[in-house]
Amino acid sequence: MRGATGFVGSHLQKFLQERGHEIVPIGRELFVPEKRERLSEALSSCDTVINLAGAPLNRRWTAEYRREIYDSRIGTTRAIVEAIRSQEAKPDLFISASAVGYYPAKGCYGESDARKGEGFLADVCRNREAEVIRVPPQVRYGSPASP
Repeated sequence: MRGATGFVGSHLQKFLQERGHEIVPIGRELFVPEKRERLSEALSSCDTVINLAGAPLNRRWTAEYRREIYDSRIGTTRAIVEAIRSQEAKPDLFISASAVGYYPAKGCYGESDARKGEGFLADVCRNREAEVIRVPPQVRYGSPASP
């Protein structure tokens, strides 16, 4: 699980462990190019991969921090998908949470709504979704914004 120590990830990890699931936390150190092989190894024993990674949104969004928000979501998702694609035995399921901001600011929307919001966060979500759908066809995938 990437993002296991974040707010949602820590609660999800506890919930899954209480039900007997083994969690393999994936740290940031495996996302540097020279350690990508270790990322693939870490994921090789997993039947489900959960990606909750992303820099916190509750900071001032300077141009530099916008880049960090983007890279922490898109770059991480891309690396995970590439690791999954490189494996002979693929996981059954890949779950990736995009972020708030996918849907328009006004209205009530659900996962099956095709309407997308405007602006930076909506773009980040769309780009993350574009990475998620690159998983091999035998791997089911899902995310809160997947239609």
